Amino acid sequence: MRAIVFGFSLLLVNASVALAEMRAIASAGAWNAYGGRTRSGEASCALATSLSGGRSIFLQLFEGERDRLVIRHVRDSWRIPDGTRIPISMQIDGFPPWAATALGSGNEARSTVTLASIGDFETEFRRGLTMRIVFREGNEPSWTVSLAGTNAVMNAFVACIRAILAPPTQPFNGRPSTPTAPSIPTQPFGSPSASATPDVPTQRDRRSAPMPSHRPAAAPASPEFMI
Repeated sequence: MRAIVFGFSLLLVNASVALAEMRAIASAGAWNAYGGRTRSGEASCALATSLSGGRSIFLQLFEGERDRLVIRHVRDSWRIPDGTRIPISMQIDGFPPWAATALGSGNEARSTVTLASIGDFETEFRRGLTMRIVFREGNEPSWTVSLAGTNAVMNAFVACIRAILAPPTQPFNGRPSTPTAPSIPTQPFGSPSASATPDVPTQRDRRSAPMPSHRPAAAPASPEFMI
């Protein structure tokens, strides 16, 4: 069984609140795509479908959680204690099931998947006919969800996500110039080597050497002191 969850979403809000100020941007089969801002003013994109018995499923990206996709399972009659972990499996057609651990609160359970890991899930979601969701604890029956229309609405959903992830516009061309590095004071030494170097006797420049005296020549100096 493959794992779809890589972390928990901490933003647990009522489904109607999360879509309150968003508008429908596409509709096909059993699914609708939404884009815009939530009631709190956060930019968001969502795919949603409704089932009988007050059940709904959302795939949603929030501007403040742009590195992950939130999968939301909602049922009006649920009364889930805050912070309850709910093991779930989701299987599309005959593909191997995805394992998920959702975080529950009120009438909603959420799990998240990073955008970097969603490629296979998106492919199956686009091409599949049905998705079966099994709640591995409690007494909630499994859900069978039609995936009719998911390929069409996914295109609008991806375009909405790209708009959210796009960098903000700027009123200038090119990139800001790189600040000039501060001048570095001169130093009377080179770059330190990796290992310590023995002290070397100071050698005088020939141009500044004092004139030789007229006393008798001395014996030749040892090589290390010759200039």
